[in-house]
Amino acid sequence: LLSALTPSFFWCDCIANALTSAATMIGEARVYELIKSVHPNAKTTNPITACKAALRALDINTLALITPYAISVTKSMQDNLQADGFSVKAVATFNQSDDFTVARITSHSLYEAVMAIGNRDDCEAVFISCTSLRALPIIATAEEALNKPVLSSNQVFIWHLMRLAGLTTCPEGAGRLFEK
Repeated sequence: LLSALTPSFFWCDCIANALTSAATMIGEARVYELIKSVHPNAKTTNPITACKAALRALDINTLALITPYAISVTKSMQDNLQADGFSVKAVATFNQSDDFTVARITSHSLYEAVMAIGNRDDCEAVFISCTSLRALPIIATAEEALNKPVLSSNQVFIWHLMRLAGLTTCPEGAGRLFEK
């Protein structure tokens, strides 16, 4: 299907799948394989791969995880991160399976969740998973309050795409990650 929708003259340096839970459930390797089958020379990423790249860039081994997902999807994400050597010390979920409800979770609610779970001494960072969540407005404030990195799917995704494309700019208010 992807090759049928992609004209042969279409060329990109970087191509990405923008769904954190999908890349987790389908598998990062399968997403990579599908993209590469059509664009073999493109660099690829997705939010969970980008999260891992961001954690490595920040030299973070332990984290807290916040998701809007159902418990089974949240558990798969936790397992995925742990399989790559990251220790997920705390997990919180809004336990939602309806995308429309997820998209209505407020930045204020996210901030409260980050403060509740991110205040732990055994977590070096907090990762807010899901590209439907409006986390960017709270990242700088949360990082300052916790004195640790706060990452989100959209933030790590854009950071990783920019770095894969060779861009090193640092958008204001986008968090500590963009200093890497």
